[in-house]
Amino acid sequence: MNDRMTTPWGEVALTRHPEDPRDRLRAWDASDAYLLRHLAGQRVPLPGTVVVLGDRWGALVTALAAHRPTQITDSWLGQEATRRNLARNGVEPGSVRLLTTQDPPPERVDVLLVRVPKSLALLEDQLLRLAPSVHAGTVVVGTGMVKEIHTSTLRLFERILGPTRTSLAEQKARLILCAPDPARARPANPWPYRYDLPAGLGPLSGRPVVNHAGVFCADRLDIGTRFLLRHLPSTRGSAEWSTWGVATVWWGRRWRWPTRGPRCCSRTSRSRRWPRRRRRTGPTGCRARGSSGSGTGSRGCRTTAWTSC
Repeated sequence: MNDRMTTPWGEVALTRHPEDPRDRLRAWDASDAYLLRHLAGQRVPLPGTVVVLGDRWGALVTALAAHRPTQITDSWLGQEATRRNLARNGVEPGSVRLLTTQDPPPERVDVLLVRVPKSLALLEDQLLRLAPSVHAGTVVVGTGMVKEIHTSTLRLFERILGPTRTSLAEQKARLILCAPDPARARPANPWPYRYDLPAGLGPLSGRPVVNHAGVFCADRLDIGTRFLLRHLPSTRGSAEWSTWGVATVWWGRRWRWPTRGPRCCSRTSRSRRWPRRRRRTGPTGCRARGSSGSGTGSRGCRTTAWTSC
């Protein structure tokens, strides 16, 4: 696998963390390379404070390590990958300042490079945190793949920082070019988001919840956690609870068949994580198409939609 990224300042060796020789995914993509080419082509001055927001595997700060940038990320794996990539390229650890999204941002930002995150809430929180440090001369450039940049992303940049436009796409990547306006009125930061748990959750009903931007279901209680909280045992006195891998849970799935006509059998799982099982056929020998809606089998049989239980 090619683990070297070519930049206007030379090649850098990059890897993800944890490093796996079988991993075929690179530690950078076309949007990272596009941003670096733009900085070199436009001869953007980099002597001041350079802040890189959302650098996923340290590709940007490793390439710009000579300018002593500051990286802000919410990913522990991303920071570990950055440390290893800096060491791999012979860069001193103190050349790059590593911050989390909860740390105070730099007081002044001269160049702001934004790798658009998957969470729009996280982008809103970070832009509102960095907005007081941005001045009229700050160069603000965002980058991401075309499928990651939406109209809501551009509106967020324009609402918080200033007039925003996009570049032409190259290799399915696009740039966001923003001209900061310090006089623009900015909304209050809604993060972290606080709310009280609804009734019907047993001993935790009415308890306050605080969620930071970027976490799963930050503005509401997801159905899996709601189900879990209803079945927590009541305790006396103080107790410690720990959660691992909490997310929305699919508790089961069943198929409901029509009362008339031939009965078709559903398609079994063909995931790589589970052994392949032989399909069963109905009386007519047809196989149903597994879908979330009603579908037609190979012999024209109709099946009804599945329901969760």
